[in-house]
Amino acid sequence: MTLEQGLAFGILFLALALFASGKLRHDIVALIALVTVALAGLVEPAQLVAGFGHPAVITVAAVLVVSEALRTSGLVEVVVRRIVPLTKSTTAHIAILTGVVALASSFMNNVGALAIMLPVALATVAERGRPPAMLLMPIAFGSMLGGMITLIGTPPNIIIASFRSSYADEAFRMFDFAWVGLPVAVIGILFIALGAWRLIPRERKGGVLPEDMFTLEEYVAEVRVKPKSPLAGKRVAHMETAAGEDIAIAARVRDDGQLYQPESWQPVEAGDIFILRADPTDLTEFLSGQGLELVGPEDEIRSDITSSALKLAEAIIAPNSPLIGFGPRTLTRLAQGEFQLFAVARQGEPIGGRLHNVRFQTG
Repeated sequence: MTLEQGLAFGILFLALALFASGKLRHDIVALIALVTVALAGLVEPAQLVAGFGHPAVITVAAVLVVSEALRTSGLVEVVVRRIVPLTKSTTAHIAILTGVVALASSFMNNVGALAIMLPVALATVAERGRPPAMLLMPIAFGSMLGGMITLIGTPPNIIIASFRSSYADEAFRMFDFAWVGLPVAVIGILFIALGAWRLIPRERKGGVLPEDMFTLEEYVAEVRVKPKSPLAGKRVAHMETAAGEDIAIAARVRDDGQLYQPESWQPVEAGDIFILRADPTDLTEFLSGQGLELVGPEDEIRSDITSSALKLAEAIIAPNSPLIGFGPRTLTRLAQGEFQLFAVARQGEPIGGRLHNVRFQTG
């Protein structure tokens, strides 16, 4: 092995290791590898960025633009809402969603199509009471099968078409791949829907639905201001300061039982009732130190607060999210009072302890 070959393999191995570690963004790793091979003299400077002008690269970039346009237009969501009522049986559920993601990935990036369908899949399995893993693997296969149908469905098709246009008189057209890809996709979807999903190991079908990760009552409390509380006569802003980063004032209860978001300038009076978001340990210390008491039978939160008055939503940190590496304080500042962070889960398990110590990661 020559010195140049050794350097090439070494740079390749280092790039793969950085890709696998996830410590750096993939585009940064790619640029580091690109500059390194140039500094090592393995590639001529004139050829260093020649790949960016390759038709395949430009086509892939264009497909990503189309994928983002489809995602933001809401067209796919409209189609999905119309077919969800047809998912009563397990076979129909898997067949329809796998077919939809296959159709979407025929005209957009596979990952983009899958990203659109993941929330839909989780919502429908929760509604039907089915385990998430039963549907997640089939739609992943569906996105790959659908990518084989058209020219732009998957990067390998684009690359092959580009090479053909360079060495042949006629390039592949949009649906030339469908003669093989469409039958394979249809057979694959039928195979998955009619029985292949049963091959998923039984212990992996269970999974945990997002709403089952947390018990809302463990994070939300209805509290009343005692007559001798140091907060009585102060403003809500003073209460927010005393609460600190780990306790949030989610709402205030009116005399008629309705909830509303309190303003910082509003006064706090004895007998006022607030809804707090807090870890149980932090809540106990706050109640004893600020002269507050829990409200409700057996010190439990009212069921109407958890069921209707407070609207819950689940959000996932995307791979390219600007929140990665930051904590709840950054999220609160960006939210500008529009919502409160109640809890965080990682790899299917709730993260206990103080929220301000949490640093957001992908997923």
